[in-house]
Amino acid sequence: LTNVSTNVTKEYDGTREAPQGFTPTYTVTSGLLTGDSAATLSHAQARYDSKDVVGASEVVVSGIGVASIVGTNDSQVTDYEVNTTALAVAGSITAKPISYSATRTYDGTIDLTGDVTVVGLVQGESLVVSGAQADSKDVAGTDGNVNTPDNYIVGLTLSDGEGGLLSNYQQPVTLDATTAPVVITPAPLTVQAADDAKLEGQADFVGYAGAIYNGFVNG
Repeated sequence: LTNVSTNVTKEYDGTREAPQGFTPTYTVTSGLLTGDSAATLSHAQARYDSKDVVGASEVVVSGIGVASIVGTNDSQVTDYEVNTTALAVAGSITAKPISYSATRTYDGTIDLTGDVTVVGLVQGESLVVSGAQADSKDVAGTDGNVNTPDNYIVGLTLSDGEGGLLSNYQQPVTLDATTAPVVITPAPLTVQAADDAKLEGQADFVGYAGAIYNGFVNG
């Protein structure tokens, strides 16, 4: 019995399970009696030797057994026993594409520390983001128009995180408003009329009846 499956590959999903829909293909090289022409085989599971892109090299099909016999002998599945219950076939896992996004309130800087989300990670995994900056510090972005979102992350560094390996993920080749959009929302600003008074006929003095603003960023 040999396993002749080829090109077994899947995108990284955090598990060792074979690709969805994978069906092993076998060749029975010997053992069938005259009158029996074919054997249909079944298996219990098919798993990679590693869940990670780096390390996955084969899929091991295990729990192999005879499911049915085709022939004129009326042979039963219990009349045959396969010479092995596990066979391996070459396999690979490709990196899962990811992208980024960032949202924060206007603070007058381009710093995005703590504001970046890595989009596309397998559930339960994370990566460490550092050094992230926005192309523009402003709500309206670089073109000054809030209706044409064009702000994006211009630089960041990724490293392994909690349960997540960077080698299992494919980073965007280019950072732009599609692969790494940045949304900056307006900072809340409160305006309060200043209590003031003057004598009738007296000219307004500097700062008279002004307003008090709360919420301006430093500078």
